[in-house]
Parts: sequence; structure tokens; C-alpha cells
Amino acid sequence: MRAIAAEAGVSELISDEGEHAMRANCLAVVEALVATGEVREEFDVVAVADVLVTMCSPHVHQVLGWPADRCRDWLADTLEASLLRPVRAP
Repeated sequence: MRAIAAEAGVSELISDEGEHAMRANCLAVVEALVATGEVREEFDVVAVADVLVTMCSPHVHQVLGWPADRCRDWLADTLEASLLRPVRAP
């Protein structure tokens, strides 16, 4: 029983490290994106990072059950529509 509990602890640690690494990566991307001025003004870096981490989670893809290309296209469209300023015609 202890071996199972110890193994579960290692799995949790690995999972936590993966989540922290993903959040750090998303935060770096978001900071660069916010610096461009393209993010809607009502969102700060932390809020955009929260959305990106959540939406890019493999769990979302798994729950949707869509093929990878459909999920990718939906994710790009959804993030753009939700987080970025509308593009104005010249």
C-alpha cells in the first residue's frame, strides 16, 4: 500500500511540474502578446494566461473528442475572438 501511495505522490509531483512549466510557457507568450497591444484592454497578463492555460489543456481536447485539426482551428478562433482586439478595416 505504501508503494502505491509513494508512486501516486511521484505522479502528482510530475503532474504539478508539468502544469507549472505549461503555465510559465503560457505566461511568457502572453507577456509578449500583451506588449503588442493586441489584447483587449479589459484583460491583464494574469487573466489571459489563465485562459490560455485552461484552453490549451489536453483535457479540453480530450473532453471535446474532436480530431486534432478541428480542435486546433476552434482553439485559435476562440482565443482570437475572446482575447484580442477586433481588427478594424482601414
